[in-house]
Amino acid sequence: LRLPSLLAGLALPGCTMLLARRLGLGSVGVVFAVATVTLAPQFIHYSAAVKPYGLDALVALLVVFVAVPAVVTGTGLRQLAVGGSIALLFSTPSAFVLANVGVAGVCNALARRDRRECLRWGGVGALWAAIFGFLYLALFRDVATSGFMRRFWSATFLGLDTRSMVLVRNWLVEGFSGRTGELVFPGYGALLVVAVVAASLISTVRRPVNFAALTLGPILVVALASGAHRYPFADRLLLFTIPLIGIAVAGGVEALVWRHPKLVFRPLALALTVLVVGRGMAITLGHPEAIMWREDLGPLLKDPPFRAARGEPVYVFPAALPAWLIYSEEGPRSRARYRYFARLSDSLGPPAGNAPSRGRPVDGEGESLVFTDAGRRILLGVPSGYEGVYRPQWSPTYATDQSWGDNEARRIVHESGGGCSWLVFSHYKPFELDSLDAALSRRGRRLDRRQDGRGAEVRRYCQ
Repeated sequence: LRLPSLLAGLALPGCTMLLARRLGLGSVGVVFAVATVTLAPQFIHYSAAVKPYGLDALVALLVVFVAVPAVVTGTGLRQLAVGGSIALLFSTPSAFVLANVGVAGVCNALARRDRRECLRWGGVGALWAAIFGFLYLALFRDVATSGFMRRFWSATFLGLDTRSMVLVRNWLVEGFSGRTGELVFPGYGALLVVAVVAASLISTVRRPVNFAALTLGPILVVALASGAHRYPFADRLLLFTIPLIGIAVAGGVEALVWRHPKLVFRPLALALTVLVVGRGMAITLGHPEAIMWREDLGPLLKDPPFRAARGEPVYVFPAALPAWLIYSEEGPRSRARYRYFARLSDSLGPPAGNAPSRGRPVDGEGESLVFTDAGRRILLGVPSGYEGVYRPQWSPTYATDQSWGDNEARRIVHESGGGCSWLVFSHYKPFELDSLDAALSRRGRRLDRRQDGRGAEVRRYCQ
């Protein structure tokens, strides 16, 4: 499952180099552009995750690479038509790149007063629109029109407010240098935005207009779609634009390096390089473990007291079920066991997260979700009803469904009787575990043992 992400991650630096050269950058610009991709923590993370964001970035680079001769000279339009059609099958955000390429191609054809080329571009655009329309009706429409998904992304649509400025800052900080929650100094994000915009403007002035159109155009198309509430302006969904933005910034850095007097402009180029690449390089080379969002449930389940207490029931938080199935298995892997629990979890709705609130108390739910698995008595939890909403700035104070914690605590106490019980949590929000902890305390259960890991926790409660 991770192989496509890995291959995309390995190919990104090379494809960035090829596109930078095709767009006319020299050795300084090429090295800078490749560094923005190679050292960016997010690209390293998504090369090892079952997520499409690294593949989206690779497809964007390939589309622009094929588009350069078609846009600049009008040659190779047939190859671009085929390549763009394939790109839509592998990457949804490629639609923004193709829309930008189409506009740039038509504008260049109009500038050359080539009516035939304009018609050819119109035909290519119609082909892409037809493919995207089919994919939208077949795959995307339910998600695009879902009230829940629109509420989830409601805080990420651009407007004329300070929240939009935070979204832009998060996009660049996440893309070039890692998580926004660990800024190196106050104002770093704002300074990075200014640096990227300044370098891009310098690059636009010093290079042909097609350079700016192909590298900066896609993010402008996304901004228009976000302003119309059609696409979230959220960091990971915009990761496909970062290599192109990196090439645009590289053009500005290269212009500063070779401009006279060198003693004035080269320090500016160095400062830009440190701002854009420095923090990502420091994290990647100095703290590589911080890049991956690890889940340390496996070592916690090997804790001797947990393994020895086989007669005590185990409550498995619903989002922890995949990790439990993998790390609790001691013998050969059983596909039948995986299929059984996959069907079971499907019956609960989307228990692994992003589940819409049921809008009612959950009393009595989960009565039948008690099983024997891996030699243990297992209580599978029901979703907490926390309705996730993507927020530019996270807060841990959101609530679960009314009475969810009390209902789960009642199940745990009933199953354990007068003895002890274990809680297994991963992929959870802190307030979800806090809600259950408070409910168990109200029922006379005390915390007897606690094992913490990154992204996971195992607790034992006794009477």
